[in-house]
Amino acid sequence: MSPNLETRVLVVDDCEPLRYLKTQYLLEAGFHVSQADTGRSALHSIETERPDLVLLDVNLPDMHGSEVCREVKTRWDLPVIYTSSVDIPVELDGTADGCLVSLDEGALLDVVRRALDCRSRPEPQPNASPAGGNTCFVCAQRSSPPELAAQVRIFESGLLREVLDASSAFMVVLNGNREIVFCNRAALSLAGVARLPEALGLRLGEAFHCVHATQSPEGCGTTGFCQTCGAVRAVLDGPRADTNIWEWHMVRSVNGAEETCDLMVTSSHIEGREGFVVCTLADSRQEKRQQAIERLFFHDILNIGSGLKGCAALLRDQLESGTNAELAGMVEQCAAELLSKIHSQQQLSQAEAGQLSITPEAVGTLELQFS
Repeated sequence: MSPNLETRVLVVDDCEPLRYLKTQYLLEAGFHVSQADTGRSALHSIETERPDLVLLDVNLPDMHGSEVCREVKTRWDLPVIYTSSVDIPVELDGTADGCLVSLDEGALLDVVRRALDCRSRPEPQPNASPAGGNTCFVCAQRSSPPELAAQVRIFESGLLREVLDASSAFMVVLNGNREIVFCNRAALSLAGVARLPEALGLRLGEAFHCVHATQSPEGCGTTGFCQTCGAVRAVLDGPRADTNIWEWHMVRSVNGAEETCDLMVTSSHIEGREGFVVCTLADSRQEKRQQAIERLFFHDILNIGSGLKGCAALLRDQLESGTNAELAGMVEQCAAELLSKIHSQQQLSQAEAGQLSITPEAVGTLELQFS
């Protein structure tokens, strides 16, 4: 799509220098631009001005970017591009029309144009199930009552049952149709289920009251939201590998109130028992809170540094040669070095958390930067 003054982009960012730079890049490329610094002001701007695309910062002071995006997608047919100075959380994959972790002018204009081009083309319709739901995975069928009863009997008694029930780990055993055939006491407590018979035959999302588990007649794992569900992916991949670990971010409804739940799902198949998968769940809320605090710190300080660098570059280009241009160049260089140090620390933090592969050569380079 060729930009013109009728093509409006809404830039949403709480960092004024970054918002200014993005606006300048878009204006110089021929777009009409409006701005917002909070999620609520962004929604108001969309309501009154109806932009053609939204450039949406992930971290905003009043609402998370994912909340704003969900509201936009519910109310309007608009492409949304996530932007961030740090990273785009993996759980947001597929919830917007693109993402940008860069302040590079060319990269920004490219992602905007591609999103607008995609919007101008008709989108293929998803395959619908006969019942009207969107079945995203192969296994939507249920076990017959006799089949389920026979599988449940395997875990009804014996030493294995006693060991699993005595464990403080949250453990669930699923059959080939992703249905619960055993759930130890700890997992029942985590799910808020009083007795084991109440959980038998349910899938993980159904037992843990995921809000999407009842949105399709086929149940848990068969809606569009399930495409990125960590629990579903862990179960599907369980028989194909020794061990799988997936992050399960879920919104659950308990007694009419919605709450978020973050779990790590580790799955592995049982040898000699075809189709059975053992899932171990771990509450990762504390770890997620720590990661969120760290991500917010890097986000804010990288915003400041990126804004400083970008503004210094614009200032240098607009000044005539001489002392002023030289000083602007020095400011830009200092900002670039500051960003390099911050990125290095960010990479080390991610590597220590196992979120980033880093070579020995890269470690040596990072150590030299800190020395």
